Amino acid sequence: MSRSFGNPKLAFEFFEFTRVKLNLIHSSVTYNLLMRSLCQIVIRGLGRVGEVEKAFAFFNEMGSFGCLPDVITYVALINGLCRVGEADRGLELMREFQSGKGSSPDVITYTSMILGYCKLGNMEVASNICNEMIRSGIKPTSVTFNVLIDGYGKNGDMSDAVNTYEKMLFLGCLPDVVTFTSLIDGYCRSGQLDQGLRLWDEMNSRNLAPNVYTFTVLINALCKENRLNEARDLLRQLRWKEDIVSRPYIYNPVIDKAGNLEEADCCRNGGKEMQS
Repeated sequence: MSRSFGNPKLAFEFFEFTRVKLNLIHSSVTYNLLMRSLCQIVIRGLGRVGEVEKAFAFFNEMGSFGCLPDVITYVALINGLCRVGEADRGLELMREFQSGKGSSPDVITYTSMILGYCKLGNMEVASNICNEMIRSGIKPTSVTFNVLIDGYGKNGDMSDAVNTYEKMLFLGCLPDVVTFTSLIDGYCRSGQLDQGLRLWDEMNSRNLAPNVYTFTVLINALCKENRLNEARDLLRQLRWKEDIVSRPYIYNPVIDKAGNLEEADCCRNGGKEMQS
């Protein structure tokens, strides 16, 4: 059966066949595996609404077969719901888990809930859930803080993004390239490009290597402000990053702004002519 779980839909069909046609009684382990498979379908966006309801029906069905849902079941379903914009239902399920099991969700579940509300732009609830997690004695990870910082940045709230970054440092979580990229992106979205460039310098001073998205964010922002020479300079730096695979979309803003064939040919060749 393990091979079937590489394909969530096939896994579910196989499960139904063994249960209905062969009259097999499955354990909670099998139900949990199927729950994760269903949630993979939800996350991938295949039959989004239908698969959410199928996962819930599957979840509710477990008890009738003597298989009580455990923490693995709850986490799989909460994670799936939050990733497809069903954060409220995920929160209800988390509260049910807390009251029924008498235990606190783990950092993964809390982070999934925070991500769900950040995707909806509801930063107040996302922040409250993070504070609840800290009060319950569970330390957020850098991933948790990165999700919040990214959410604040996408909502144009750089004050709270920076406050979250400072709280991250206070609690001993080390920032990584995702942290800085999210902050840079937030500053660029809010028209504070120079602040983003200062963070770029700070990131380099910390010996944190930028990723392809960091370059893309800054190059786009520089081109929007017609600072084409600085954008070209970043492309020159990118040229020497052997660990980053260049993509056409990184060069397109420079090509669009330059508006000439020479620039386009230069960018298509990976920026080699830009060294001169």
